[in-house]
Amino acid sequence: MNKRDIQKILEETAYARVSGTEAEKKCAAYLKERCEVLGVSARIETFDFSTYQGEEASLSVNGHEIACRAIRGFWGDAEGELYYLASTDERSLKKCKGKIVLTEKVMGYKLYDLLLLHGARGFICSYGNVSSRSRELDRRERRYFVDEESLLPGVLIRTEDALDLIKSGGCARIRVRMEKAMATSQNVIADLVGETDEF
Repeated sequence: MNKRDIQKILEETAYARVSGTEAEKKCAAYLKERCEVLGVSARIETFDFSTYQGEEASLSVNGHEIACRAIRGFWGDAEGELYYLASTDERSLKKCKGKIVLTEKVMGYKLYDLLLLHGARGFICSYGNVSSRSRELDRRERRYFVDEESLLPGVLIRTEDALDLIKSGGCARIRVRMEKAMATSQNVIADLVGETDEF
C-alpha cells in the first residue's frame, strides 16, 4: 500500500457513515474488498448496539421555523433566549444560564458538561460552510454517556442559518423526540501475518 492507495481509500469513504446505517454497511464492504485487492484476507463481524430511531426535531426562533436535524441521544423540550457561545471562558459560560446555546463547536462530553454545569436549557450546533451548495444535514449521534435525568435537547442546523441567528437573537424553542432501539453494526477484521510466530 502506498500514498496513492491510502488517498484513494480516504476519498472513496469521505461520506457520513453512522453506525447501523446502509452507508456504514457499504463502507464495510468496500474496506473488505480493498483489503482483498491488496492481498490481505478480511472478514466482516457484526454486533448489536443500542441506538435511537424515529427522531423528530423542530426549532423555532422568534416564531420562525429553522430547518434542523436531531442530534441522536439528546431529546426533550426547551425554550429560552438564544445565546451565541463564542468562547468557553468562564465569563462566557456564566451567560448560558437559562439560555438555548448556539455554538459552532462539536458537542463533545466536555462542552456538554460545561453547558449542563452552567444551567443551559438546550443547545444548537452548526454544520457546514456558507459556500457549500449542499442543503443536507449530516446525521450526528452522541458517543458518550449522559444521565437521562440531565439531558439537554440539541439540534443541528446549517452554518448560514446559524449566522442569521447570531445576528437576530431572540427567543428559541427546541422540540426533539426519539426512541431507543437496537441496531446492527460491523467491524472489518484483517489479520496481517507477522515476521515471527510470536505475534
